[in-house]
Amino acid sequence: MTGSHVDITERKRAEDALTQSESTLRSFFNSGAMMMGIVELLDGDILHVSDNRCVASFFGTTPELMQGRLASELGAPPDILALWHRSYEESERTKQPVRFEYVHPQKGSGVELRLSATVCWIGIGPSGRSRYAYVVDDVTEARCLAEALGQTAERYHGVVTALAEGVVLHDEQGRIIACNPSAERILGLTADQLMGRTPVDPGWQAIHEDGSHFAPDQRPPMVTLRTGRPCSNVIMGLSRPTGEQRWISINTQAILRASDARPYAVVGSFHDITERRRAEQALLEVQSQLEQRVRERTARIQQLESQRSQAEKLAALGHLAADIAHEVNNPLAGITNAFHLVKQGIGSEHRHYRFVDLIDREIQRLTAIVKKMYTLYQG
Repeated sequence: MTGSHVDITERKRAEDALTQSESTLRSFFNSGAMMMGIVELLDGDILHVSDNRCVASFFGTTPELMQGRLASELGAPPDILALWHRSYEESERTKQPVRFEYVHPQKGSGVELRLSATVCWIGIGPSGRSRYAYVVDDVTEARCLAEALGQTAERYHGVVTALAEGVVLHDEQGRIIACNPSAERILGLTADQLMGRTPVDPGWQAIHEDGSHFAPDQRPPMVTLRTGRPCSNVIMGLSRPTGEQRWISINTQAILRASDARPYAVVGSFHDITERRRAEQALLEVQSQLEQRVRERTARIQQLESQRSQAEKLAALGHLAADIAHEVNNPLAGITNAFHLVKQGIGSEHRHYRFVDLIDREIQRLTAIVKKMYTLYQG
């Protein structure tokens, strides 16, 4: 028996590799979480050639039953069908993938799904018609989340905008990258003028409450950027572009990522306490004046008290003098009368007559003293 033999080993290997590759692609095609398939355009409709299980589940059927069916038969609304048709034609015309999003009512529940689709022309099929591949991702949850985040951001923006307190956001270099209207009003600068400015800018002319220079590296935003620790109720004086000095109370808070120890931003809030400081200063001045008046009044009271005490002493002394005068006056009157009798009874030749004038003078002196003591008592 004779014949010819052809070695088809390589061809067999290639066929096996192709089969394996096709199996792998088919497995990926059917196990994907996104809807994928191949279609053709037919008389204004869309003919499904091959679709994965995710697509079939979306339409409530199986991939086998979808094959060869039109999109309109599967329940695609006319407006959505027209959108897909235009996108396929655009892809064929531009030879580029076309991406679009649309809202699709879920069959049965009426829930509106947000779908993101990408279509691409892939060539001419065995039928002689153009074929297209498509991939669809359900982005309903992502879009709802994005909308919720957007609404939350708008609410927070509204709150920050409405705050009477100034709010600024510093980046990791200390530069201002956002601010609210109150920050512009308090600092006397527009948002454009504030953007990019740092706490160490010499234009701030920052001072402490005692008037001393506020070192740039000790200003609250820089401290929080450096240490990660918040600062609370730090009082600082700043000069506006007009030269007017304003006083503010500052709070800062670090913003950190979970994996970082160093802040990537710092939010600072502050309120204008200039009027409060003026009121406090005025109160201190009034308090100082009151204290001075109290000291003066106290000194006057002490003076009056001293005078009253002196008057009481003088009054007591007057009473004492009157008592003494009274006690002295009675015996003095007796002595005076007795002396007159003695004086009349002795002559000038008496050996003790020389004492008569002396006694008379002393009696008169005592009488004068008693009168003065009465006068002191009477006032």
